[in-house]
Amino acid sequence: AFPKRKRRSSLPRLTLFLPPAAMVLTLLHAASAGHLYPPRSAMAMALKAQSQPAQFFVQKLDHFAANDSRSFEQKYYVDDSHYRPPHGPVFLYISGEAPLYGAPSGAGSIIGELAALHGAAVFAVEHRYYGDSLPFTLLDLPNLAYLNSGQALLDLVAFRGFAAAQLAQRHGYDDAAGGGPWVAFGGSYAGALATWLRLKYPHLITGALASSAVVRAVESYTDFDLHLGRTVGHECASALRAANLAVDARLAKSPKASATVKASFDAAALSDGDLRLLLADAHAMAVQYGYKEMVCGPMVAARRAGHDLVSALANFTTSFFYPTLEQGGSREYDAAYLAVEQIDPAMTGRQWRYQQCSEVGWFQNAPAKDAVRSPKLDASYQRAACARIFGRGVWPNVSAVNAHYGGAAPKVTNVFFSHGGEDPWQHAGVVSDLGPTARARVAACDGCSHCVDLREVRADDPPELSRMREEISAHVASWLHL
Repeated sequence: AFPKRKRRSSLPRLTLFLPPAAMVLTLLHAASAGHLYPPRSAMAMALKAQSQPAQFFVQKLDHFAANDSRSFEQKYYVDDSHYRPPHGPVFLYISGEAPLYGAPSGAGSIIGELAALHGAAVFAVEHRYYGDSLPFTLLDLPNLAYLNSGQALLDLVAFRGFAAAQLAQRHGYDDAAGGGPWVAFGGSYAGALATWLRLKYPHLITGALASSAVVRAVESYTDFDLHLGRTVGHECASALRAANLAVDARLAKSPKASATVKASFDAAALSDGDLRLLLADAHAMAVQYGYKEMVCGPMVAARRAGHDLVSALANFTTSFFYPTLEQGGSREYDAAYLAVEQIDPAMTGRQWRYQQCSEVGWFQNAPAKDAVRSPKLDASYQRAACARIFGRGVWPNVSAVNAHYGGAAPKVTNVFFSHGGEDPWQHAGVVSDLGPTARARVAACDGCSHCVDLREVRADDPPELSRMREEISAHVASWLHL
């Protein structure tokens, strides 16, 4: 059982005043249990430096072509220190659009605590085309054709068979006679994969925890910005809105003014639209990952003091966003850079943008009213950016995706959908019960945002989050004892 928690309020504010090394350790402490962090963040780099020993599985490249024998090595991790063979359960942690550096099974992880409680083995699998699981070094359109959710799900199906046999061999029992139930865990896009794995292969996966799972493909996801505005509150939203409008005005004023404002964000090479996307992500990611005070504190202070809001936003972007959440800097937002087909293993932007442009959408466009981000960040920009990066004709058919998987109402059983109340992604997920064994909960608490339940279990967690974790624990127990 998970003990009752109380709210921590000082971590985001204090982090601003820590030296860089201490800041990384503070953020790493918060992120390490769930391995849920921006792929080029300080937390990611710290975890990479202390990554666990990896193993590799020979994975088929094209599961839909029986005569295609091409393969690649897919990275995975295993922790069977709690495993009780031969009938102990297996927890499958699904990684999403980022490199994977270990199995989130240690102390302080909800997966680790459940594994210890139930005697489960934990496997964690890296998503194809990310990290070290690269089928190609050239990511042109023909080679990117195998990067989609359908192939990713069949990767997991193939891996399940391999891992079950490996587990039996390691612990000396007959695979045909032994082996317990499998439960999938995933957050965000990987939470959707966990849901869809249970949906499409219920004979292989007994249940799934879908944390902040974005199961509904959306072409123009304006609810993201609207929710962000409500989460940060009127004063912060007004300051951010005014800063973004002021940036737009300077971009339009003259070539010199445009160059000056771009330089202030260390983004001289970006187009106007790419800069707007960068600025939207800079404040949105702070909110998404539970650090809204980091952006709201300085922006509100600048507004009250009558200081230049563009300078305040630029200072936040360069002093916090880049070193802490996006160490790739402005380059990750440059469509010209993302159009380069030769892969840079340290970057993931081209791969994820391809998944957006070709399948799932989730373009965080400005709503028609009350937008926090620039109103010029719209569908026409997104379509033009996809064309600049991949060529014309690459655009998602979200209706087909939702018809295939069920959108916001997938016909699933034994899935628990969890969300943080401040998470702007919840509008692409399931927030109400779909049935007696397909439950949904939203932890409405300060700082409870994206994949909050998979993050480190702490003594000062909000009571709402602790209660949601208790409910997750009960559901996992019920799945394992069917």
